[in-house]
Amino acid sequence: KLKLVVGRFTLVGQSFDLTSGQVAIHGLNPSQIIVDLRGDLELGALTICLLMQGPLDQTTVGFSSTPQMSTNEILSWMLFNQDVTELSPLQACRLANILVSLTGKYSGPKLFDQIKEGLGIDVFDISSCDIDSADFSFQVGKYLSQGTFVGINKSLSGEYDSVMIQTRLYRD
Repeated sequence: KLKLVVGRFTLVGQSFDLTSGQVAIHGLNPSQIIVDLRGDLELGALTICLLMQGPLDQTTVGFSSTPQMSTNEILSWMLFNQDVTELSPLQACRLANILVSLTGKYSGPKLFDQIKEGLGIDVFDISSCDIDSADFSFQVGKYLSQGTFVGINKSLSGEYDSVMIQTRLYRD
């Protein structure tokens, strides 16, 4: 068994401080590796708790919060730092896509996966440009080789446009 001492877990761009957990390894098969982790995220007056439990190949992810909210409300605050009733149609689409992904009940292609496949890119994302802004941006990008990524961010207002090139350097 591996017991948590300290750690962080990142989900949808938010880093949760792991507060308790363990991983029990009974063999090398994913069904023999049992995960039980809890992490907390502070967003102002809102505290979100992430629970990951079960075999590695069937791990369930659950959320709770203080004050108490539904999962879609929690994810709305995590992704966009705003109430679910204030989301734009594209933000609501992204939220729905993530909810479907977390439930694991939809086996067909996801909307963003279909867009990425259709455009021949590796990254397609829609996100808020700034916590205090209603503006949001599209990010598209492609891995040119192992460790080299080229992407473009385009905001609706044009205020947050950028080009990014990321590369990982390796020693020989």
